[in-house]
Amino acid sequence: MEPKQLNVLMVEDNPGDVRLVKEFFKDNNVKYSLKNAATLQEALALTEVDPFDAIILDLQLPDAAGIKTFQCVHCQVPGTPIIVFTNLDDKTLSMKVLDAGAQDYLIKSRSDGNVLLNSLSYSIERQSMVNKLWERSLVDELTGVYNRRGFLFFSKQHLQFARRFNHEISLIFTDLDNLKFINDHFGHGSGDWVLQKVGVVLKEVFRETDLIARVGGDEFVVMALNCGENNASVLINRINQKMADFNKNNLSHNQLTNLSLSSGSVQCQPDSSCSLEKLLDTADKLMYEDKKRKHQSNNTGEVIL
Repeated sequence: MEPKQLNVLMVEDNPGDVRLVKEFFKDNNVKYSLKNAATLQEALALTEVDPFDAIILDLQLPDAAGIKTFQCVHCQVPGTPIIVFTNLDDKTLSMKVLDAGAQDYLIKSRSDGNVLLNSLSYSIERQSMVNKLWERSLVDELTGVYNRRGFLFFSKQHLQFARRFNHEISLIFTDLDNLKFINDHFGHGSGDWVLQKVGVVLKEVFRETDLIARVGGDEFVVMALNCGENNASVLINRINQKMADFNKNNLSHNQLTNLSLSSGSVQCQPDSSCSLEKLLDTADKLMYEDKKRKHQSNNTGEVIL
């Protein structure tokens, strides 16, 4: 079988080091695609739109230095193996970076092509094993989005990242209407099927870098960076439209019709001291207000599905 092409991001502001790594790949007949980011901000922007097999990261950049450089990238793409490739020959720093989640710490002056390529190969394999273990504990098996534990873990990192880089956070709390009615009248298999479809809808509406989780039986939450109040409203409308389209085109399963979600959203400015608990509580209350409005408008006395 022909070896897979490596899609690598190199975060490095020295063009000479970038050329050197490209020569390593060519000399060892490695099929690769290498993108270069000269700053941390460029790197974070690239990881939002392109999935990488691995990241080669220099810790000393024009807009970041030291372990914080690694922490910012790792927070953005925690499932991507990161190899630190640096001139900083500092044992204490290397241990801190490795403890924080880096797959390897290489000193440029001591690393040739074989060293770097072996590190890439082993790092990708190790990270794959780590990801599988994490998924079992942090991902909801039914819907494929994060579970409550996964959300609580990654949301704290998102908040730290937002405050460090002056980004606004939007949190959207959404709830499947009348799941109990669906379970009671159509069976729990139908309820599970509907929850799976909600997970699909949310993944279609939001970006890969947004944090999507099922935090309760019928409750989902999304944390998004740089979304804004207006954009959050647009996204909620998009969720509702997706559900309406789904009802129209796909719902013939066990006679289920007119599925809907109730939602509430709240924003956190980077200079505010809002806590995760406060964000969740506020968005949850707004979601219930949305649900209450639906029941009040349903003057027929029928259950809305």
